[in-house]
Amino acid sequence: RKGKTAATIFRARCAENRIAWLKITGATNTWDPRYYYGFLLNVTDTVEQIKAILDKDVNIQSLIDDTDNAALVLDYDSRKVLCVNAAACDLFELNRGELLGLTLNDLYRESMKTAIENMLEQVLLLRKWNGRLDFYQSGKRSYFTSETVVRHMSCGGKRLLRVKFVNPKISRERSRPRRLFSDDSRRLRLIQ
Repeated sequence: RKGKTAATIFRARCAENRIAWLKITGATNTWDPRYYYGFLLNVTDTVEQIKAILDKDVNIQSLIDDTDNAALVLDYDSRKVLCVNAAACDLFELNRGELLGLTLNDLYRESMKTAIENMLEQVLLLRKWNGRLDFYQSGKRSYFTSETVVRHMSCGGKRLLRVKFVNPKISRERSRPRRLFSDDSRRLRLIQ
């Protein structure tokens, strides 16, 4: 309508579940502004090259080290925990090795199963999901509720979920102080 050139890129699912990236560009006809013409280009190769460059620059641990909140990274397909930060070890009351041996199913309360399944579907489409979820602590002896921020991303050809826990609320008061399990807290205890 305004006689300007416009362009957008979108993805389409093809046969055999392949993804094709398409760019459509349109412009008004200079001889007759009532007509608009356009081009549809397959830019899949260009997108794949850009993704490969970005994948090389991303270290998985760096996805969670930049936050003060508890965070972890999961493999989307296997649901295994790939890496955790110190705050996540403290929140779950497990050491790094114990957390890395778990899957998403080991972390959330059974009452959250439907919410987790919905989140996994939505995060694939929208790339981001926010909501309140309940997770186990101390090997299922207690739990916490947290505002949970989940981002879907790709790195090195893997589909990943970055899960961040904001303002967690512990389900009950403890009679003894919480044990800290992060490497940083162990270092502090050894020094003191």
